[in-house]
Amino acid sequence: MPPLDKMRKVRREILRTINDIREKFGNPCVYPDFLTNKAANEYAEYLLQHDEENKDVQKECLDKHHVVGEVQTLQGIAYLEEDVVSKDPTKKDEFMDAHGLLLELQYELGQLTDKQYTHVGIGFAANTQKVKVVEMLIVKPIMVNHLGQTEDGSVEVRGAVKDPKEVGIYAARIVAQSNMKKEIAVVGPAAIDYNKGSGEFVITLKTQGIDGLFFNVDDPRYLELYIQKRQVDKIKYGADADPNERVNVAHLEISMRVPMDYYPDPRTVIEDDADRQRYERDMAERQKRLEEERLIMVAANLARKEERAKKREEMLAAKMAQDEDGDGDDMSGSDRGSRHGTGSAHTPQGTSSKQRSGSQAESGSQDNSEY
Repeated sequence: MPPLDKMRKVRREILRTINDIREKFGNPCVYPDFLTNKAANEYAEYLLQHDEENKDVQKECLDKHHVVGEVQTLQGIAYLEEDVVSKDPTKKDEFMDAHGLLLELQYELGQLTDKQYTHVGIGFAANTQKVKVVEMLIVKPIMVNHLGQTEDGSVEVRGAVKDPKEVGIYAARIVAQSNMKKEIAVVGPAAIDYNKGSGEFVITLKTQGIDGLFFNVDDPRYLELYIQKRQVDKIKYGADADPNERVNVAHLEISMRVPMDYYPDPRTVIEDDADRQRYERDMAERQKRLEEERLIMVAANLARKEERAKKREEMLAAKMAQDEDGDGDDMSGSDRGSRHGTGSAHTPQGTSSKQRSGSQAESGSQDNSEY
């Protein structure tokens, strides 16, 4: 087997972020396209040097790596800090920053979340000043989630048709890069176990005795899948199909081409699962922290409300006490005023009595002298 792609974890992280945000929009996930990854890598190297997009160069990259279908290309960029040497040879953080730029731009975000796209190829390029990430979105009517070999040496392909009412899977063949027109193996509907309701299929190619099918470095092999869009409901599969039918792909539409490599790669299954579990743990811890922070904020708000209520009560009590003191002062002043007024009235009355007594005495003297 060839060595594992050193950028696989960065691709996996970017793919995860794309599918996470697509899920929020209620759209199905996109799948990796391995040949488009290679084309995106080459195009990213070109853009790193020239910056401006070039459709002709892009087409050359796609044709060179035998990519099937029209692509929508997005590019992100991130600049590196001067005199800072990254300890990560993959520059994961820098490439994630470049990818993050696409999520902040309205048009690019709209493309990444567009439900019509089913696959994506992701490419990288970097120099000492900047990094470039290229994401090529593709529309394919079918997807493959398993490519492997059975115990008897047959090649087994598992996948699903996106819209079973409009598209029917019809044929599969294996070809070598040295001669793409000549098939090493080919099968039609008789070798396809197909569920017309769900669109799920299993294709079995009898390849016993054929060497070099998987991971062939000298002359890479490719699996090609063909579809039919006419009279889809009339296609018969499995035991109901004609086992002697001669399949001619010239009359069919190629929908997918994938390298003859085990998928998923058994070497990365454990790694992928460990990354997934770590991501889920990180998300759980993050949610826990957010909940704790939320509860702290709620408690702080309640404490502030209680403090404000307490201050209002204290202010109200102080005001009421002040009002009572004011009323008491007014009442004391009235009492003092009343007492003072009564004394003043007595004095003149007393004086008048004395005067009257004096007058009476004088009058009495006068009366006595006359007797």
